[in-house]
Amino acid sequence: MKKLTLALILATSTLSLVTVPLSAGTIAVWNFSGVCSDCPGNGTGVLSVNQDLPNGPLTFGFAYSSAWISYTMTNATATFEGQPVTNPSFNPGSGYLILSQANIAFTSFGGAGNPMPAGTITDSVFFARLGDGTWQTGANSSNSDFGVAQSSTFTQGSVPSGVPEPSSYALMGGGLAVLIGLRRRR
Repeated sequence: MKKLTLALILATSTLSLVTVPLSAGTIAVWNFSGVCSDCPGNGTGVLSVNQDLPNGPLTFGFAYSSAWISYTMTNATATFEGQPVTNPSFNPGSGYLILSQANIAFTSFGGAGNPMPAGTITDSVFFARLGDGTWQTGANSSNSDFGVAQSSTFTQGSVPSGVPEPSSYALMGGGLAVLIGLRRRR
């Protein structure tokens, strides 16, 4: 019986070392850069493709900023070539991409030529990039940034590595403590 108990405890503590995440988190990162045709400089952004459970639905985040505007979508809807994005390995720079999310904070920095005054509003926000590289983004109440054709790129970024859950460490520690206790009792 002692050997069976010891084997069970050892198996439990060993399994706790294997991190099988309940949340897969960010599975792809894409960095966007595009030359503005109506705002000074470039627009830049980071698109994250997220999947909470293995083989679960995809969710999207997009943080954008330029000299005129800034916003962060945390739960965006994404379509690619007119279809909802379901394949996590899609390349957002190879076709027509639309991201949108309702009711998020949208900051305008104002400035000469900016159609929006300085301030923050809550609105539906969108980002669209055509296959020819033309792009635009803004709040539904005002399109703020437009991009020059053939001027925008999406480059693949690095995906953050997984970190074991604290409960995995607790389970491993508990299993090791029991093993040490059994060993000392002998």
